[in-house]
Amino acid sequence: MPELEEPSERFLGATGYYGLVEIEYKLDRRDGQYKLLDVNPRIGGTFRLFVGPDGMDVLRAMYLDLTGQRVPATSLCEGRRWIVEPLDLLSSLTYLRRGDITLRGWVRSLRRVREAAWFALDDPAPFLALWLGALFWWLPRRLLGR
Repeated sequence: MPELEEPSERFLGATGYYGLVEIEYKLDRRDGQYKLLDVNPRIGGTFRLFVGPDGMDVLRAMYLDLTGQRVPATSLCEGRRWIVEPLDLLSSLTYLRRGDITLRGWVRSLRRVREAAWFALDDPAPFLALWLGALFWWLPRRLLGR
């Protein structure tokens, strides 16, 4: 977002930081201003939201830069949707119980998701491990009434 580039660069310049960073802002609807939430000098979990039409993402650009290769210019794919499966499931259950969304609406929203944090057809092992781990954590507690 162009309106956040300059303040981010000014802030990082004032701190003397150079390198990869994840900066999170939230729009404060009370005054229409973006407020700084978090600054992390690393690749964040949402880095795959920012993928160009050519497949270029933050990690690929960082690798190319660190190995002395040219980093091609790219653009963002507006409206890209990404999902973190367990978090989406938990929040969606809450929204369903409150009546904020319908089951049909939630299913429709999944159609536009282009990538998931854990699930990939070519490598389902991380997704299966995540859910098996969750099941082995949850099931004993459920059976023991904790």
